[in-house]
Amino acid sequence: MTDKELESKTIDWLRFPMAFAVVLLHTGSQGGNSNYPIYSTLCILLPNGLCRIAVPMFFLFSGYLFFRGINKWDLRLIINKISKRFKTLLLPYLLWNLLAAVLLFNYDNFRYKLNGLMPLSIKEALCRWQGIRLFWDCYDGLPIDYPLWFVRNLFIFILCTPIIFLFIKYLKTWAIILLLILDLLFGSFLEGLFFFTLGGFLSINGKSIISLSNTHTRTVLIGSLILLLLLSIFYRHNLTAYGLLRRLFVVTGSFAIFHLASKGIETNKLRVNKLLSKSSFFIFAAHGIIILHDISHYIIYHTLPLKGEAYHCVDLFVRPCLAVSICIALLLIMEKLIPKTLGLLTGGRVFISNHPY
Repeated sequence: MTDKELESKTIDWLRFPMAFAVVLLHTGSQGGNSNYPIYSTLCILLPNGLCRIAVPMFFLFSGYLFFRGINKWDLRLIINKISKRFKTLLLPYLLWNLLAAVLLFNYDNFRYKLNGLMPLSIKEALCRWQGIRLFWDCYDGLPIDYPLWFVRNLFIFILCTPIIFLFIKYLKTWAIILLLILDLLFGSFLEGLFFFTLGGFLSINGKSIISLSNTHTRTVLIGSLILLLLLSIFYRHNLTAYGLLRRLFVVTGSFAIFHLASKGIETNKLRVNKLLSKSSFFIFAAHGIIILHDISHYIIYHTLPLKGEAYHCVDLFVRPCLAVSICIALLLIMEKLIPKTLGLLTGGRVFISNHPY
């Protein structure tokens, strides 16, 4: 297997675990402040620790794949790639948020009626979501389908790819060093920009993620483990230091995970499951619309024979598994009944009978 083939298979394999990590993150991201010590520690190490590498890795892959084949200034090629992202990113983004608004409007009114309350009118719902801002930042800076903030930011980066290309070409390695420093200091939007630009830097300069992840592997692996353990200490005592350590862990941890996954595939201990790989975007987009926090939570709450800390610890792992299973079941049903609609919602990422929609 060539490095290029190994890299491609590693990216494909990681898509599902990273999507699952996002669901786990959204399950327990608030649990670090719990009064239950074991549950709180699990939430700091997993949702607020290990799972935080998922979205940055998606940014890395996106930048790497976007700039593949662009090693010199070619504005026509860049614009052509941008135009393709209108179908694969912008259209699904708009459709998912519109679908979320329709489903949440009806779901909320259903609950109001059950409790004997007056249902909301469409106008009242739109006012609550701040009108057209439901597509952008109606909830704490997030769109109504909140996991899709990633797609929103990614599309902004893609629109800026001509500038990013020149930034990389003129500053070279200093472009990455500068963005890394800014990311470690401030994080947030800059974290995604750093990883997207890093992916672009590797592609433009003919380097691979495999080669980078194989650099100083022992140091990166040990350092990542130490940083992850330190997160549980500083989370409770120094949030400023915790934020810096977490951003540093995301950088080292991303390449540690990529290295481990590539070695697993190289030795045939890991294999790409096409269904799971292709379902990753659907899971990413769908789980936040009623599935994780309402349907899955209701089922777990009424069936799990546990209480207190034991309940929360088991719920942390079982609920994301249930939510992901529901998403995959929905995807398979839609493949059979409405494949073209599914194709629009996933930007052609799902294949039916070997034909992309």
